[in-house]
Amino acid sequence: MFHKKEMTPLILSILILSFALAFNDKSETFYWSYWLTNLVVVTVIVAFSFLAQHIGHKVAARMVGFDTEYTY
Repeated sequence: MFHKKEMTPLILSILILSFALAFNDKSETFYWSYWLTNLVVVTVIVAFSFLAQHIGHKVAARMVGFDTEYTY
């Protein structure tokens, strides 16, 4: 469904958004283990929602005869 040249921007976008959302976990002290766990959970959620949205764009575009491509 995704072209090879779309994969790098998709993965980079997912990682940047995940890092931004997982960075502030509102705790008083910083614990690496808790932050890494939070980062993994946030990355899974962001990846699922990001890919679902872009797959929806591709499906909708193909229904009307167009093709989409994700870029920066």
